Amino acid sequence: MIWLLLCLIIAVVAFNILSSSVMVVSDKSAEVAILKTLGITGTNLNLIFIIQGAWSGIIGALIGTGAGLLLSTYINEVMSFLGLHLLANASGGTRLLPVLHQPSQIFIIMFGAMLLSLVATLYPAYRAGKVSPVEALRYE
Repeated sequence: MIWLLLCLIIAVVAFNILSSSVMVVSDKSAEVAILKTLGITGTNLNLIFIIQGAWSGIIGALIGTGAGLLLSTYINEVMSFLGLHLLANASGGTRLLPVLHQPSQIFIIMFGAMLLSLVATLYPAYRAGKVSPVEALRYE
């Protein structure tokens, strides 16, 4: 169940990257048209947008992984600081939440997030490469 939840969160993040990249392409269509009239090729323009989206995905995945590991490592201390006692009536005398870090799952989720963010940049990059300088600069 946790696996499905994390996959859905990553899918939402990838969709956010996709939508923000589409918005950047539509907002920057005049600048893209100027670059195309100056001679930049569609391939180089695609590469710029792919690198921009992939970079934000990589940084987000690394920060999210680091924050998640830090919070999960110290979850019992954080909960006691906040005054939350979820296992107050636990049998056996222990009141701590068990935490098990499985590095293989952490890496799969982290690299899956990076891969989805890279895939999410392909369509906006394609749209940026197809911007017509004449149409984009007509009303500027």
